[in-house]
Amino acid sequence: MRTATLLLFLAATLVPTPGFGGETDDKKLAELLSQFDNGNGSLDTAKLKEFYRRSRQAEKPVLKTAKADVSSKSYAPVKEDEEDPTGFHSAFLLRKDFSDIFLFDRPTPASQAQGATVSFEHDGIGDDNVFSVHGMIALPIDFGGQYADDARFGSVIGFNVAPYIELDLDNHSNAKSSRTMTLGGTGEIGFDLGSWSSYLRGSLGVVNDQIDNYTDIASSAEWIPVSLPLCIDFPCGVPGTPIIYRFQPSLLLQYDHASSGDNPFSDGDQSSLRLGPSFAFVFKPFGPGDAFWNRVVGHVSYHIDHEFYSGASFDWLDAALTYNLTPSGNLGLTGGYERGEDEKTADKVDKFTVSLSGKL
Repeated sequence: MRTATLLLFLAATLVPTPGFGGETDDKKLAELLSQFDNGNGSLDTAKLKEFYRRSRQAEKPVLKTAKADVSSKSYAPVKEDEEDPTGFHSAFLLRKDFSDIFLFDRPTPASQAQGATVSFEHDGIGDDNVFSVHGMIALPIDFGGQYADDARFGSVIGFNVAPYIELDLDNHSNAKSSRTMTLGGTGEIGFDLGSWSSYLRGSLGVVNDQIDNYTDIASSAEWIPVSLPLCIDFPCGVPGTPIIYRFQPSLLLQYDHASSGDNPFSDGDQSSLRLGPSFAFVFKPFGPGDAFWNRVVGHVSYHIDHEFYSGASFDWLDAALTYNLTPSGNLGLTGGYERGEDEKTADKVDKFTVSLSGKL
């Protein structure tokens, strides 16, 4: 089972397939695996595991003109003559929210992301037109370096900071609208803990609600585990099916203080403190050629937390199915369902949408 998972990991990250991140390249995959051949058609699993260990630990500074999928940069070694002499690099990201990016160190590729959405809805019964925009723009700056080349327990395997802007707008012509904008920054650091990794992320932002007229200073601390043996934030297959998935859990602590107006998450208090887990699944089928199903990707995220000042509980379900209109996945058609208390306003939401989505 572990060998099958390693093979799946290699196929999905080092040699991307149309099912989980890029164009098919069977010849390149065969050449990669040939170095582990025992001579009788079987694979030497010991060599395969050692290759994975060395690839994970021997990361070089990032390519100056890298075009490869950034989701594999922590595991795929690069050529000596293509190292970035500056020691850091940045990349522009356009996604729906934090769960759609997951780790800034290895963000979800565009072909697997839900993406920022734009939609229009006409309600003939309520005589209401709704124009919606939901998205995040982030600029992660990754500081390169051979942090974990000595494979010491607890060594740093990644560090980055990222300024971001998040916009959530539902503009109604004949009902109450919702418009919030968040401007902030986040920092993320990862540690090698042997057979798994641990990432810590902190963020600070200012949320402005133009409809309910309040400004909220929002901060959060998040713990994100990563483990190949446990299939946590690694591509794994559903037995007996052509479906590959990523399970992405985290534990999130959030503190908010309303500098003006009322805090939407607490009862008559300007501050709120919430703690709870968040779970995200990304899944998609894969197979030969450029079949219809190879362009389909699904996302499900669920966040539940407890607010300590008021004793209230909140939960948020966000599910989406996206069909990539382009091979690169930069443009897609997304059907989504959201239910629970909005993560910015605490407003009750229960809605289906069909949107045009963009991803970078």
